[in-house]
Amino acid sequence: MNKNMMILLFNVGGDSYGINVSGIIEVLPSVALKHFPQGSGYVAGLLNYRGLAVPVIDLTLLMSAHASRDRISSRIILVDYFTGSGDSHALGLRVEKVTETVRIPDVAFTRSGVETGNAPFLGDVAIHAGNMVQVIDIKKVLPDSMKAMLFANGKETDVAPNAMEC
Repeated sequence: MNKNMMILLFNVGGDSYGINVSGIIEVLPSVALKHFPQGSGYVAGLLNYRGLAVPVIDLTLLMSAHASRDRISSRIILVDYFTGSGDSHALGLRVEKVTETVRIPDVAFTRSGVETGNAPFLGDVAIHAGNMVQVIDIKKVLPDSMKAMLFANGKETDVAPNAMEC
């Protein structure tokens, strides 16, 4: 039986990438974030998501030399992030140019054949509509040191109830 992977497509620097929708909680418009003073350059800030402070990573900046810009197509992709110790947390991924959701047959994906030492989150590739699409492995987006900092207390932090929410 041939299975399909449904992925949400977005672009970084003219290249197509995708995230498996099975790990997506919600896709939000790009909103103002609270500054996160201890984060590295690619930590965009904290999002108040239904009363929880959720860290947001600028995936565009992590993958290129440019931070995400506010565009009509910019989004925060809220994903279910597993830290590896069995804990699950919400994590926001800020990206530009979110385009569509597509189904791609599992058999269409192959290994990229490129060493991804500095970007272990870059996964398999497939050709879709004439473009090469590379899947992002959400589990590998954060290095261990960043996981420890963002999820130090083992859970997201509650935010004041009158703060602006998504």
